[in-house]
Amino acid sequence: MPDAIREIGRWEDDGVVNWGMVTFGEAELAFGMHGKTGTHDVGLWFYIDRDKIDEFYHLLKSRQLELAQAALEGKGAESKGIEFEEDIYDPFYGGRQFGIRDLNGYSLIFYAMDHTTR
Repeated sequence: MPDAIREIGRWEDDGVVNWGMVTFGEAELAFGMHGKTGTHDVGLWFYIDRDKIDEFYHLLKSRQLELAQAALEGKGAESKGIEFEEDIYDPFYGGRQFGIRDLNGYSLIFYAMDHTTR
């Protein structure tokens, strides 16, 4: 797969990630957690290319399945994996979206507009 999520930086303090940056294709995303762990009442919406949202969703799902398979094989995955809050679907207001919760408790919604919502 040509595009993949890749971590390009992070800053930790006492085991808590306070800042991180990833790339996906040509996009770079930075996250600041302000030293707080657990669930946050903040949601971030990412608007992405309509042609890429299904590919991105399946990439994240495949990583989740790989971690589950490793755990079943006793390989002890270091990460608990990706927590999906909502599977991919077409909302009533148009477009296509799915949601995950990141390791620091933030809700991340990935949304792609279709031609009727522009």
